[in-house]
Amino acid sequence: MTPDVTVVLARFDDAEPIRRVFTELQNHGIDAADIRIGGERAEAMQTATQGEAGRENLDRQLEGFVVRRAVKGAAMGAAAGAVVGVVAAWLGTSLANLESNVRPLVFLLVVLAVAVIGAALGAFLSIERSVGYDDTWQLTLDTGHGDETWIAVRVSGDDARDAVVAQMRTVTPPPSKVLVHSGQLDGAHAVEW
Repeated sequence: MTPDVTVVLARFDDAEPIRRVFTELQNHGIDAADIRIGGERAEAMQTATQGEAGRENLDRQLEGFVVRRAVKGAAMGAAAGAVVGVVAAWLGTSLANLESNVRPLVFLLVVLAVAVIGAALGAFLSIERSVGYDDTWQLTLDTGHGDETWIAVRVSGDDARDAVVAQMRTVTPPPSKVLVHSGQLDGAHAVEW
């Protein structure tokens, strides 16, 4: 006997909101095995990435996506680290019994060190929070195929269903359609594409 499952489906007309929903769902605890994409765009992307050239193109898109996120995160982390560094350096040089000619150098080194730590932390967090953990997620990087894409999420329980529906509706632009299907489905995944 197959178990009862609930699948939340949402239709998007662009790959960007699919990518954001996919990532946010994973960041909120939905397993990547419970998330699938389908529709015209997904089928075209899957076909386009089967060969070596298609796979290389997808890898280049992933590399560009990750680099953009890392640079943005590093810049924000460096700025935050510099602010924290200024405060820490001011407190440290004020409380330490340093000669007056050494204080500016210590101040500068503390600010730079904390800014570098902030940049590294910012880059890591930016990548970690914006990149999906599944090969299916990578297909959302290819924006040149098809007209519509569906994302399907297998959930168990009313609370999980409501949370997934709410998360899908927070994306801009919102999905053009959200459906909830409950019942019995065969196979390891609720939706096989």
